[in-house]
Amino acid sequence: MTSDQLSFPEPAGPSTAAIQRFHRGEDAYIRFLAKNHEGRLRPIGSMLRSDLDQCFPEIIQHLVKDSYVTINAYYKPHTHKEQDLRYLNAVYTDCDAYNLDFADAVYRILKAAEVGVIPPPTVVARSGRGIWAFWLLCSALDRNKPEKGFRENVLIYKGILTAINRRLEEFAPDLGPDPGAVDASRITRVEGSMHSGAGRRVSYAWFADDTRHAFTYTLRELSRFLDVDVPKLLSWQPAAPTSPATPTATAAKRERTHPGRARGWCAFHEKRQYELWHLIQHRGGMPEGCRQHGALVLGTDLRALHRSEEEILAKVTEYGALCRPPMPVWEIHATVKKVIGRASPLKWTGPTLARLLRVSTAEAQALELTTMHPEREPHRSRPRPRKDAREKRRALIVELAKAGYACGVKADGKTTFGGAEIRRKLKVKGLETTAPTVSRDIRDLAKAGELPTLKPGNLFGDDD
Repeated sequence: MTSDQLSFPEPAGPSTAAIQRFHRGEDAYIRFLAKNHEGRLRPIGSMLRSDLDQCFPEIIQHLVKDSYVTINAYYKPHTHKEQDLRYLNAVYTDCDAYNLDFADAVYRILKAAEVGVIPPPTVVARSGRGIWAFWLLCSALDRNKPEKGFRENVLIYKGILTAINRRLEEFAPDLGPDPGAVDASRITRVEGSMHSGAGRRVSYAWFADDTRHAFTYTLRELSRFLDVDVPKLLSWQPAAPTSPATPTATAAKRERTHPGRARGWCAFHEKRQYELWHLIQHRGGMPEGCRQHGALVLGTDLRALHRSEEEILAKVTEYGALCRPPMPVWEIHATVKKVIGRASPLKWTGPTLARLLRVSTAEAQALELTTMHPEREPHRSRPRPRKDAREKRRALIVELAKAGYACGVKADGKTTFGGAEIRRKLKVKGLETTAPTVSRDIRDLAKAGELPTLKPGNLFGDDD
């Protein structure tokens, strides 16, 4: 391929075409910014990806010149900080290429991909004076979705950015990749917006594989290609709870009378341990103010899963080293001693645990937390046949009383009972019951003031 074969037609104005292909998480926020007359960035607004088509026309007049959009997506609006990431949409490199023609710069990037220096890029952007190359990210579980913005993934992400910049610098020094562009909160120019310094609009060119699908990569695929070490916040990782846990020998003793109880108990603690691990990943450690609560939860879950005291101490110690600031050794030992010394494990409700660990609703939704969610889930309705039958029976008695049958309250306040007649009417309706039950229903309804006051001469339910 020669530089003459490369062409980037300029769009007529700001467009959402590239934004829609970058941002594939409907439940995440995209942020827009633009430069004011002083050259300073000012926020334009944030919107959910699902609202992009509806809201973009309302702000398009602010995006005509020197406008920017976030590369990655966030779980709350009006921010583009790394700790608020929900999805990692694309890996990028920002090359200045001041001494190169734009087509020559693109040719060098594609040549680097051809000889195996870097993976083939998904899209190349002409940002005005420089050139950007992007590699779209996808989840290993669903290649139509982007990578989750967990803390461990962000560390891999930064390692990949560094490796791409280093390899391009070695292969084609005149490209001038920016060594400082290695953060996950980077913004890039909106497609179709005008670069006031260069006097041209931003344009994108997409590349596809043999099946005419755009190149997409998982973080692990890119890290293997670029020989990037995958860092781990913790040396241990609980397995994802996919099925009820197998009870240990101690827990299995209770299976004689309640076979599912031990499995359900173990599965709950495995799930909470897994969600706590993801919370630690997302935050990059537990901040001050909820460090000890996190240690208690971790120790309680490990103890409920019948781990040894040495294993509990080792894992809580490793957790304590990740806290910000790290937990003192004496506090770690005191926490483990408290967990081991109890006759029964500590228990917390989901909202209480969310308050102790300072888990917001947005954070719980982003991490899909269920065992420590700030909003209590409604209890599942249980069958209540006796209560339902009583309510149905009493409603029918009130109807019969209003129709003039022998039940109700006299003018002097005394209740009259026509039990036999009422029971016959209830039986016709499929509500067969006894005389004492009907008497109790009439008495309770009379005390509640739900029965009409009977007139003299209408005490025996005469139909006429």
